[in-house]
Amino acid sequence: MDGNPEVDPAGFLPTLEAHRRLALRLLGDRVGALALSYSQGAGHLPAGVRLLASLERDAHELPRAAEEMGSNWRDEPLRRKLNFVWRRLANTLDPGEDPGYAGPEELVADLELVRASTGSSNVSNGAITSLLRQIACFGFHLARLDARQSAGPLRAAAAALLPGLEGADEESRQQLLTEAMRSGDQEETAPKVDAQVERVLATFDALALADERYGPAALDTLIVSMVESASDVLCALWLARRSGARHLRIVPLLETVDDLDGAEAMLEALYANPVYREQLDACSGAQDVMLGYSDSSKDASFLASQWALYRAQEALARQADAHGVTLRFFHGRGGSPSRGGGLSHAAILAQPPGTVRGRIRITVQGETISARYSDRQLALRSLEQTVAAVMLGTASPPPRAEDAFREEMEAIAVRSRAAYHAFVHADEDFMPFLAQVTPLQELAGLNIGSRPAYRGGAQDMEGLRAIPWVFAWMQNRLVLPSWYGAGVALSEGDRDLHRRMWREWSFFRGVCDMLEMVLFKSDLGVAKHYRDLVAPELAERLWPIIVEEHGRAVDRLLGITGKDRLLAGAPSLRARLEHRNPWIDPLSHIQVELLHRVRGGDEGAREALLATVTGIAAGMQNTG
Repeated sequence: MDGNPEVDPAGFLPTLEAHRRLALRLLGDRVGALALSYSQGAGHLPAGVRLLASLERDAHELPRAAEEMGSNWRDEPLRRKLNFVWRRLANTLDPGEDPGYAGPEELVADLELVRASTGSSNVSNGAITSLLRQIACFGFHLARLDARQSAGPLRAAAAALLPGLEGADEESRQQLLTEAMRSGDQEETAPKVDAQVERVLATFDALALADERYGPAALDTLIVSMVESASDVLCALWLARRSGARHLRIVPLLETVDDLDGAEAMLEALYANPVYREQLDACSGAQDVMLGYSDSSKDASFLASQWALYRAQEALARQADAHGVTLRFFHGRGGSPSRGGGLSHAAILAQPPGTVRGRIRITVQGETISARYSDRQLALRSLEQTVAAVMLGTASPPPRAEDAFREEMEAIAVRSRAAYHAFVHADEDFMPFLAQVTPLQELAGLNIGSRPAYRGGAQDMEGLRAIPWVFAWMQNRLVLPSWYGAGVALSEGDRDLHRRMWREWSFFRGVCDMLEMVLFKSDLGVAKHYRDLVAPELAERLWPIIVEEHGRAVDRLLGITGKDRLLAGAPSLRARLEHRNPWIDPLSHIQVELLHRVRGGDEGAREALLATVTGIAAGMQNTG
């Protein structure tokens, strides 16, 4: 719902129902297969009073099923029991007069009884144990969903319903929302509201109905994006309680560097709020915080974003410990390095000490899903690496970085942000340059993303979403968001200190590894052909700035790592990337020509342009 016009409250319940039905069908198939193989005769099984009593109860509660089975499998009690289980699952899928299962717990109880009655450890640890694990993971819900809504519409909805909220300062807003939740009073008559507020209220009504029908196992989280204050979170909680969605956990998404810097104060206000604390206690004292890599990087540069994320996690982990809160970080990673992409194993091990603790959530988006999980062996390997990293990061977290390292990283972040801001945000020629040197405007019209390219229709840097921002720079092969600002930031520091940081600090080494990979992927030789799409006066002024910063970043990074060329220490990765380029380069040249044609009014070239976009994205990877 957060920006995607095709996702609305009306889709919640059908989606959850489709998940439930698929889960029940799959479980029925597994139970049916199990029944075919469980042919043990009664004489080969241990005496089982509980099993016999269970069969009698099944025959009483499921008379039609018992009649259909007749005398079949009288001497095969496990098979007979599993057929009753199969019938209960069918009744759960399509309810009728005969009972089904109220929840997966009842199914587990029946299967545990079968498992205990096999009389063989080989059998009991085989297929039925795998099935029990599947139920523990997928239940009747198949996949747990998260809902997501931006803080702006939540503020507007709360203000429309709660007198005095609009225009109040932050402290007053928190007080008004807290009192409203304590009193539980509802407005006597529904006020007239605009379409946006109606959509928000319909969302919470759907969430409440989903909670009632499917329970928190199916949907228990509302992510609030673009959170700026504690009152934004309280707005979400009040709207949830007002609608009856009382099991909903509210997860703030911290997206900008300023939001990350202010996160500790925001969470402090929430932990101190008695109503919010009640909600936490109802969730076993657990609080999730989602970290946005995309907008913080677009806002302040890759290096500044990485450091802000690191510091925020440290501060929030200490704070949670002080308040007795079980904190879990939810990493909103994309595919590209500037959106938090890269190797999950290395990224997890580079997290600040004490921030993993066996708990982590990570988004997998875009082409990363197919790259990691489309093949069974690759999927197993990806999961193995992620789980191993969480275990290592928990059992043997990295030591706290020495103060000299932290002070220098702070200085690096400040220099990077300043250089990035001067070029990307402060230069009035940058947006026209961006529109011409990348296929951004054409991408916005191709409908290839899940959300519009711009928030709220404002076609400026603030309104531009992070995904098309990164995607456009990948298309022209500059990959600028992932490295711009690093050249100035690193070259103005102490190289010997940077070398020591690279050797001794896993966080800094991970950042340098990511920079090395994206700088290798960036290709100024190909990108200069996109420069020819730009008005001469813009190209002559801005292109040299890009080339100079790119050169600084490469030179300084090689000086830090002591290598003579990029990716010299990762020959297999270098070889893979070099192998792709001969296939991607022709597509880039074709794309430049097609951009010339489309911008010249040739609408017939758009379909071919889309084909080049798809091809370059597949070849470059790490695009979204």
